[in-house]
Amino acid sequence: MNYPGVIKFEIRKLDLTKDIETLHEWFSSDRGYFWGLQDKSLAELEEIYVNILKREGYEVFMGVLSTTRKPAFLLECYHPSKDILGSYYDAKETDRSRHLFVAPPERK
Repeated sequence: MNYPGVIKFEIRKLDLTKDIETLHEWFSSDRGYFWGLQDKSLAELEEIYVNILKREGYEVFMGVLSTTRKPAFLLECYHPSKDILGSYYDAKETDRSRHLFVAPPERK
């Protein structure tokens, strides 16, 4: 179904070979301050994501615009029970947490 003016996205698994330079650009910007990765080199950031992708209960995706295939957001999904977060509350196996980083806008 089509809705005029609605932007369509597709979500695919993170592909470090294809996506690491985009992530480095995003995280190096002022907008990336919260993630604490601004000072990481491309190689350091890649190593971080190699380790994240190995973690049990973690999945990382890129949202891309359906029309242009341009990256639009990063989505990290994980089980708090398999993360340090789960040590701060009674995390259930059915709980899910997410991190979302939206690409910088092309225009304000």
